[in-house]
Amino acid sequence: MKLPSLPAMKAKPAISPKRVFYSQPSVTKADLIPLYKQAAKELAVTPADVRAFAIVESDEKAFTPGGFPVVRFESHHWIKRRVSEGAKFDKMKNPRDLDARWAMFEEMRAIDENAAIMSHSFGLFQLMGFNHGVALCADPLTFLSESMTITGQFKLFKRFVLRSPALLAAIKRNRPDEVGFHYNGPQYKRNKYDIKYAAASKAGGERVWA
Repeated sequence: MKLPSLPAMKAKPAISPKRVFYSQPSVTKADLIPLYKQAAKELAVTPADVRAFAIVESDEKAFTPGGFPVVRFESHHWIKRRVSEGAKFDKMKNPRDLDARWAMFEEMRAIDENAAIMSHSFGLFQLMGFNHGVALCADPLTFLSESMTITGQFKLFKRFVLRSPALLAAIKRNRPDEVGFHYNGPQYKRNKYDIKYAAASKAGGERVWA
């Protein structure tokens, strides 16, 4: 199946009931402030705590220049889930261009939708699609649908954290090492996630939240 170009996808919101293409208006850092505050209130943490995840995961970029959720491909999750026709993507790297990443995701989605969603991370907080159940989504497609808006991305993040007691406790106790383990995985030190999170939390706290 040949997929439409990015401009064509934006001009035509859907090409089938299951395949939704979405263009999100630009989201500025100023737009995020009230969302950080609300999420912090619901999680009983500080706005800086919430913002730190967005800084580390996406540099506070929720959407591509073309208006699609920022995605990142993790090949090992694709390899263990995809159908045989998807083998050509097994060694693919993430393009630098964010819209090109989305286009690659759509090519994979045309081959194996669930595997494509579960092998990518999405949006401001870069939650992996295989976490759809933890984020209280009935299936991967529901997770993708919620990732299409900034309010949806915050909802996914809040539900994920609330369903992860050890992670929430680590955030409240200001334990970057435990945050890294529970959010980024056992290899968090390889990515220096704890160091990045600690620095981001401090940077996030420098904003005037009043």
